[in-house]
Amino acid sequence: MAASVITGAAAGAGPSSEGLLDWQVTMISGSVSGALATLARQPIQRLKWIRQVNPGVPVPYNIVLRRTLQEGGVLGLFRGSGAGIFRNIPHSSIVYTM
Repeated sequence: MAASVITGAAAGAGPSSEGLLDWQVTMISGSVSGALATLARQPIQRLKWIRQVNPGVPVPYNIVLRRTLQEGGVLGLFRGSGAGIFRNIPHSSIVYTM
């Protein structure tokens, strides 16, 4: 029993079948998950930011969404997402690896 526990712990540091170490695979997985999570929530964040910076009476979200789609199309919902992705990739990869 003790030998299998030691071998299992040592196996975590060894190379996987693709030639990458296990910690490298988890770091890459964390990076990909961070990027995809940021992209998934970006349209909602974009609408929130637009609504927050507009002066005057708060505009409902459906009107902000309609204006954003008219001005920039669907890609207008993802404007500025590069900064969020580059911010979240290192954080999520380190957290996922730890």
